[in-house]
Amino acid sequence: MPLSRPPNLPAQPPAPRSSRALLAAMLLALAAFAALLVHGSAPIGMIDQGDYPRTVSRIVGETLPAPADARPGAPATRWTLAEGLPHPNPSSGTSSFLFAAAALLQSRYQDRFDLRQLGLAAKLAFGLGLGLLAVAAGRRLGIGAAGQVLIATALLLVSFASHNAAFLQSLYGEFSYFLGLPVLLSAMLWPEGRLRRILLFTGLVLCGGAKAQFFYLPLLALAVLWLHSRALRQRLPMPTLAVLLLAQAVCAAPLLISDVMGFNRHHSTYVGSYLAMTEAERDRLGLDPAQRACIGVDAWGNRLPTIDSTRPLPGAGPCAAARDKTFLDTLRPYAVAPLVAWRLVGTGLPPHLTVRYFHVSTNTPYVVLLTRKTGRITQGLQQLSFLRDALVRPWTLPLLLLAALACSAHAFRQANTGLAAPLLLLVLLFASQVPIALLGEGVRDLSKHLAGAQFALDLMVVLVICQVALGGWRRSVLSGS
Repeated sequence: MPLSRPPNLPAQPPAPRSSRALLAAMLLALAAFAALLVHGSAPIGMIDQGDYPRTVSRIVGETLPAPADARPGAPATRWTLAEGLPHPNPSSGTSSFLFAAAALLQSRYQDRFDLRQLGLAAKLAFGLGLGLLAVAAGRRLGIGAAGQVLIATALLLVSFASHNAAFLQSLYGEFSYFLGLPVLLSAMLWPEGRLRRILLFTGLVLCGGAKAQFFYLPLLALAVLWLHSRALRQRLPMPTLAVLLLAQAVCAAPLLISDVMGFNRHHSTYVGSYLAMTEAERDRLGLDPAQRACIGVDAWGNRLPTIDSTRPLPGAGPCAAARDKTFLDTLRPYAVAPLVAWRLVGTGLPPHLTVRYFHVSTNTPYVVLLTRKTGRITQGLQQLSFLRDALVRPWTLPLLLLAALACSAHAFRQANTGLAAPLLLLVLLFASQVPIALLGEGVRDLSKHLAGAQFALDLMVVLVICQVALGGWRRSVLSGS
């Protein structure tokens, strides 16, 4: 039995001409606001810290410089295209396919791959996805077009803050995740039908296939939609179930064919669990002197002296011989010393709960300006990220997650009129990304590995406000108060 549509508001007489004119003005203002955000975010990008060659090695026809050899100042944004058809690197996830498609399109009118042009197209698609989410949320809350414009405005403002917009003008794997999450959330709210299944599959593949750390997203969405259907005393439609399972099969591919798993397991142990262990616990684990010498040292020779350090010490060896860990090796420390997980979360995590993403050291930020001259909008988007960092602290995170969980539970009890499904998905996504990121690569680059969770948190806060404020406004209209 398909999920029912949200209940309709009582029939209203046709809106007067002045109301229609006001709505048209609001839509024009929204379009102008979106255009300003796209323009203002153009100078915001990211530094390549060695991942770009993996995603575009078969697309760009020149050797990208190593981070240490890149020219000073603004990073490069244009490269010579490879000869022949651009080919994605499947082990780099869905983003590499999007980069290859963009390169193929650009090859029709130029001989270079332009990151700025890719960023412009991505931001336009991103804005449309956020608009779709605003429409879906407004309809589910039972509010009209004016309310949907307000939701879209809030979503655009939060999502174009510099810490989010930078990923849309980068060649990192998170690129497709940021494009896909608004589409996925829209699908969670859309009435059952073919369009919903298309949106669901598209959003899940873009998000879950972006990086190995997101591979489980289709199963998470399946659990949330099943709970939602049970709350409505309905069954999850078989076509929707088939789409979810197909998406899960696609998203498992990066996990199975990843070419960096050895590095990930090295960092999970030597720059993660081993670093959080006491000497007695390392004795129980049976680490030999050679292994102990590599504790805190990443695969490129950066040494972190403690689990909460953000300033690595130079001069350590690369410990290349230590990259022989299996998946079971990454789990054993937690079985031998369960308190390791508590130390990682309680001590190692807080320095990385920031949207000022940094590479190993806080002296090497990821988000940078691609030009030396910036306007007020660009500066405002940067300040918005700084404000977000000041407001969202480690001690406020549980409060935000509990608020979203409470709103989701309330919406479940209100049948099909709330934002129950996307709120629950976002809470579970954020909560699950923390242990997955820590288990996946320890505390090395942890702030960036949590970027997907941080974007989920941004959208979650906006949807909670919509659920509380606009949902309450709708109830007051219906009651005539």
